[in-house]
Amino acid sequence: MAAPSGVPCADIQLFMEKLKERRQTDDRIIHELNSLFPKEEFAGKVNFTSQCKDLYHTMRTGHSGRIYDITACIQETADKAKNLKQQRDKDPENYKISKNLRKEQGNLRLFQQELNVEEIVWERAEKAFYERCRTYYKPDS
Repeated sequence: MAAPSGVPCADIQLFMEKLKERRQTDDRIIHELNSLFPKEEFAGKVNFTSQCKDLYHTMRTGHSGRIYDITACIQETADKAKNLKQQRDKDPENYKISKNLRKEQGNLRLFQQELNVEEIVWERAEKAFYERCRTYYKPDS
């Protein structure tokens, strides 16, 4: 099964690569903000409120989508692990079931770690945004 973004949860490496691509705006927030605020000679010609609002909307939409995808993969992986655990309880001698259960439990931990990473990325991006755009745009939290 795939996350709502279309990336399969079972392919952890592909999921992480896509997540990294989708975090580019947040990872490059300082660059984005520096390019948003041009040199003083152009300052009177730029609508900073609109630009800050657009950047925040882009950041927020990306964050919400990533959280949704990670949470969906956590749920899917937890369900798989639960089913495998039930199968293992019925057939404790089956090595393949135990091996698959450990794999799914490891994947579940990776997804949970990514959820924590996502929160850190968001806090960092939000702080940088606030420092530069606070006088032009205050988002409705």
